[in-house]
Amino acid sequence: MAPDGSGGAARPARRSLAAYQIPVDRDGVALSLLAAGDRRGAAAELVRVHGPRVREYLGALLRDEDVADDAYSIFCEWTLDAIGRYRGEASLRTWAFGVAFNAARRVRSDAYRRRKRTLRWRDVSELPDRRATSSAARERAARRLDELRRHLSDEDQNLLALRVEQRLEWGEIVGVLASGGQAVSSAALRKRFERLKDRIGKLARELGVFE
Repeated sequence: MAPDGSGGAARPARRSLAAYQIPVDRDGVALSLLAAGDRRGAAAELVRVHGPRVREYLGALLRDEDVADDAYSIFCEWTLDAIGRYRGEASLRTWAFGVAFNAARRVRSDAYRRRKRTLRWRDVSELPDRRATSSAARERAARRLDELRRHLSDEDQNLLALRVEQRLEWGEIVGVLASGGQAVSSAALRKRFERLKDRIGKLARELGVFE
């Protein structure tokens, strides 16, 4: 399967911008470049717009800056490779977080840790730098949540990062998880999130996180 969950299908023919049926407020430039057949330019613009939040998500999910940097590099490489297969069935933001989700799964795998693969820096280095300063409020929230994360499963950590920190809508989270082969409904995610909030509240009281 391709890193974006597309199954590695042949690249579609060039499409008009209107064919994607996606709001173009933040992603208009990337979609225009993609519609014109400029995959490298579209990938660079996607990383410029969504890269900082993706890197923040990977850092929160993996809780190791070196490992998160590896995952982010894979995300950039896969974005460059896979953006030509983007079909407009979800927003570019959802698609980007789906690629990042699969990159995180890759670096968590034993095979990756043994191999410590060398990335194609010649290609990836042309993409924009991911570093951006988060707001003070978001940084404080992230520090508080980090104390709790080590007590949560990988699945719950992912849901927490996508919903609370990245503020994705339920439908977007469904799309992100689907890219990794996880079929789940918005209703099921909401119920799971309510249970997660109850557990976090209990853990926070036990650990004295917010005292």
